[in-house]
Amino acid sequence: MNPEVNVLCSSVTRIASLEPWPLEPYNGGTAVEMLGGAVRCTILCASDPYAVRGIIEAWGGHWPDVVAGPTANTEAGVQLVKRLTGIGALNLMRRETLPALREILMKRLSA
Repeated sequence: MNPEVNVLCSSVTRIASLEPWPLEPYNGGTAVEMLGGAVRCTILCASDPYAVRGIIEAWGGHWPDVVAGPTANTEAGVQLVKRLTGIGALNLMRRETLPALREILMKRLSA
């Protein structure tokens, strides 16, 4: 596996993290292709709503299930992500968003 893909394994779930930025020239796109059909849920952490739109286009239309990170730290950011992509954004620093995250994970991981 490529060094930019960190995988945490258990008997049930594998979590992969592309770091620090999947568009840098160290084959982040290749990692996304390698994971392919094994991906059940994608959480995109982005610095701004336009970055979310850009990564969707760069990944050839692979849409994240939820957006988090600095772009979701304000209501304006959450609304702009929704307007640009139709995807919900969650400020995961706020405890009240955790039930929504749990629901997304349970839905996607049981599929």
